[in-house]
Amino acid sequence: MRNPGRATGILALALAVSVAGTGVPAATAAPTVLPHEIFSPPVVDSVLDGRLATPEEWFPTPPQEDPFYADPEVGPDMPAGTLLRSRRVQPQNVLIRFGGLDAWQVLYASTGLDGGSRVVSGIVLVPHAFGEHGEKRVVSYLEANDNLAPGCGPSYRWVGGNTADLAQVSLGPIPQMLARGWAVAMTDFGNNGAPGVHPFSVGALSGPAALDILRAIEQVPDAPIEPDLPAAIFGLAGGGVAGTTAAEMAGSYAPERRIVGSVLQGMVVDSTSFEHFAGGELAAGFVVANALGYAAAYPEIDLDSRLTPLGRQVADVFHTSCQLVYGLTPGLPLQAVFAGGLPSDDPAFRRRYDEGRLGKQTPNAPVYLSSCPTDCLVPYSDVLWLADRYAEGGASVTIDPTECGFQDFVRDAWRASTELVGIQGVPWLEQRFDAAAWGDAGVPGIHRVIEQTDGGAAAGSRAAGVGSEGS
Repeated sequence: MRNPGRATGILALALAVSVAGTGVPAATAAPTVLPHEIFSPPVVDSVLDGRLATPEEWFPTPPQEDPFYADPEVGPDMPAGTLLRSRRVQPQNVLIRFGGLDAWQVLYASTGLDGGSRVVSGIVLVPHAFGEHGEKRVVSYLEANDNLAPGCGPSYRWVGGNTADLAQVSLGPIPQMLARGWAVAMTDFGNNGAPGVHPFSVGALSGPAALDILRAIEQVPDAPIEPDLPAAIFGLAGGGVAGTTAAEMAGSYAPERRIVGSVLQGMVVDSTSFEHFAGGELAAGFVVANALGYAAAYPEIDLDSRLTPLGRQVADVFHTSCQLVYGLTPGLPLQAVFAGGLPSDDPAFRRRYDEGRLGKQTPNAPVYLSSCPTDCLVPYSDVLWLADRYAEGGASVTIDPTECGFQDFVRDAWRASTELVGIQGVPWLEQRFDAAAWGDAGVPGIHRVIEQTDGGAAAGSRAAGVGSEGS
């Protein structure tokens, strides 16, 4: 028999994890996704069938000290997606060790900037109900991982490490996917245990890693994931850069993957535009970190010569920190960090920023684009530009602006919170899985989500593909 006191305590923690930052509804406007849909029986059961971590389990071995992450010998021509190492682990987040769920950490080969092999780590979560509701489905989930230091990736967080990181805000969609019986694979973008500064926001690295993990998890000896399962991509913020790049290159880089659709939210489309829009504002630390991430990837960028004395101190801290620290520098003036103008004024930076701009290819599967029109981080105009680019290339694009401005939180904190973490994209992805199973490849053009208030559906729910602007 379950212990009621223990179950209540665990459930309270799980609710905090599932929708971090939500509050009591502040107005009568209906939420995008209703509470009973978020706290569904499979989600609650995973918590109640689990337990609290013991004190010995609170602080797992950091990846930098864990032999599992030690780079194996990898030849330059090793096929991308080759599984190098795997081990079964107990899924844990914050202090909850979940039940009804299996997990494996993986180390696999991906593609570097020079076209050769590089080692990447990740984790895959597989619910015990995997495939019980119909066909087996897999999602490459790219969390809001905007980190420069080792040990910050999901393969560590999902065994109980680094749970104070800001990436926790992107947890919301994961329980919804697991509750539907889907497997969820999460790449660290690089090797989570490798020393030194890690690149981030560089889609040329994270995009292949997002696709190669789908190949790698099929090779885990005791995981129930067969080859050629239908798959989807889901990326938020920093993970949105990886997800968008993966969606664009899937047809050429991984043509054997059956990608049914991609949910992409709040990503930096153009680093130069991002720099001018968010520099010196609330999210100024992420603009600095974005530049540092590019410098870590491209050695021709002479970072030291571009930093002021204060900038060097900031870089030293950021290089060894996860993104929670970046968020503690609101309003940081870029001219106090960078000498001789903005990073985008430097030819080396600008060349790489231009190369990394999204929209270079058209995804070969439908795309759901979501971002906040009042976002202080990402220019919404860039998202609209990206939608137009994709539609011009013949893609099916659904645009769904999120309600995450200050006034939205005042009006309806529940809805704004769930949309901020991307939960509203999961039902769209479920529709795409179902449609693809019937051979529906989506209707080309731009489709805007509209509210259903005719009584035919729950008020405030969303209907994708309505309000088409093109076909």
